[in-house]
Amino acid sequence: MAVHPVRAASPTARPAPRQPLDPRQEDDDKFFDPTDLSFIKKLAAIGDSYAAGIGAGDRLGDLLGALDPTSDWACSRYDHAYPYLINNDRRLGDPSGRNFQFRACSGAVTQDVLENQIPSVDSGQQVVLLSIGGNNAELLHVLNQCVFQWGVLNGEQVALAKTAATVDKEYQWAKDVDWDSLGRGCNAQLNRTESIINSDAFSSNIDKVLDAAKAKLANDGMFYHTGYGKFFDSPNEKLKAAAERAGNKVKFVDYDSYMANFGAAIANPA
Repeated sequence: MAVHPVRAASPTARPAPRQPLDPRQEDDDKFFDPTDLSFIKKLAAIGDSYAAGIGAGDRLGDLLGALDPTSDWACSRYDHAYPYLINNDRRLGDPSGRNFQFRACSGAVTQDVLENQIPSVDSGQQVVLLSIGGNNAELLHVLNQCVFQWGVLNGEQVALAKTAATVDKEYQWAKDVDWDSLGRGCNAQLNRTESIINSDAFSSNIDKVLDAAKAKLANDGMFYHTGYGKFFDSPNEKLKAAAERAGNKVKFVDYDSYMANFGAAIANPA
């Protein structure tokens, strides 16, 4: 009787390990392919004008959406904003197969992100991009007083404007204008901004945003917190420290170094 050798059973094929979102871990380096990020199907961007990309490329949306404060047009979101470019990067595959929630809004402060943006983002995000803190530290006033001088007044003009807003009915609308900020001067504004950044309240507000946003992450999700550029790099150390306090799900991105290398333009809140 012929004896036929019995073949050993083929081992059950194991599915390829899922691509990690954070290639920093040594074990992940064995299979992480940075040229193929098509596994990212949920991506969100929150924060201020640095994430919204004000002035970078073409403005998204149309004037009809101006009355909706959360619309692309009202938030001054642009198609060369870094989150928009990331979503359309070929390494992430076809963007039509990805849920991209672009919630960043020019002029936003931490309270806006906490109350309006984060609640509107779906849970289970694989990647969340954030830029926040500049408006809390009055970057717009710094740009006005020290760079562009859109509206700069002297002390006498400030006093006159405040008086007119109080006693003249035709100027009642001016009661809500922050006239003091228009007459502060560059050095005084820089000192004020530095004081805000170094306050406990500033760090606490950033911590609250990071904690709330982390709750929107998937188990293997990552949160990328972008710093500010070379012109306004004062908050970066505080933002980096907040990212470190938030744990290994949050990575601080030193935008300043990229600006130095590529000569990027300033994005000013509006």
